[in-house]
Amino acid sequence: MKIRLGVDIACRAAHQASLADEHGAMLFAGHRFSTDPDDLDTLWARLPAEATEVMVVMEPTRNAWVPLASWFRRHGAVVVMVPPGAVRGSEGLLQQAHQDRPVGLQGAGPVAVAAP
Repeated sequence: MKIRLGVDIACRAAHQASLADEHGAMLFAGHRFSTDPDDLDTLWARLPAEATEVMVVMEPTRNAWVPLASWFRRHGAVVVMVPPGAVRGSEGLLQQAHQDRPVGLQGAGPVAVAAP
């Protein structure tokens, strides 16, 4: 099962995550968490055990995305950054991501975070 985890990164408040399966069905929404490893472990434990691919979709918010992307990559997820502004008011973002179609603003597609 392929799953897509959408993360709304916050600089001063809790981040929020929503999860969709490969058909676009929401498995959960509004999971609040911090960048603390224990919070990230709790979030990761909510993912279905039968998941064969985890794609994390997030907008690069200041530098708050860096430790999150690193943590998710270390746990085997593909991390995709969407252009700023593409998330706000964009219905179907997770649906587009699960279909592996370009998601973006004015033709800009997602950018996978490469290994250092």
